[in-house]
Amino acid sequence: MTLIISVQNDGSVAQMSKDLNDALTLVRESLSDDDLYYSTIDLSGTWRPGDCELDSWDEPFSSAWQKLISIPAMREPLAAWLGSVVSLIKENQDNQMSCISEHDEAQFGEVPASYLASADKRYVPIYADLLGVWDLGHAVSQFDVVEQLIAVHGENADTNALKETVADWL
Repeated sequence: MTLIISVQNDGSVAQMSKDLNDALTLVRESLSDDDLYYSTIDLSGTWRPGDCELDSWDEPFSSAWQKLISIPAMREPLAAWLGSVVSLIKENQDNQMSCISEHDEAQFGEVPASYLASADKRYVPIYADLLGVWDLGHAVSQFDVVEQLIAVHGENADTNALKETVADWL
């Protein structure tokens, strides 16, 4: 079963920050439910009960994150939220669930972290922090994202750190 939390982007930075933090609280509370395998956030507002699984890399879900990240004022609050995602995953690594996934092909926070790091190299370290806590044994797209980040931002200390992180998994 999947916990899908719908969050609407009305353009308000304060409201979006609150909504994402509220969603993260729901995810935290759901971690003790053995019947839940995935937790994901529908930023597009299009998913409805009865629809097929929500893969955050698919449209319109991924483009909703891209739209949010295209608003420069949303980037810092999103980065702070992703920092909270890192903390949540770290807190729960000793539990029976070693990772929090959105789908069988997406780790929790993967899509927004990927787009945020691609949009601005200042956020590459956040992606690196998430790589450090995600279960890379179930990695699907992280290696491609690392290659994309290197292509977009060039080789530098942050992208070299990404390469070092995934090198152990290749």
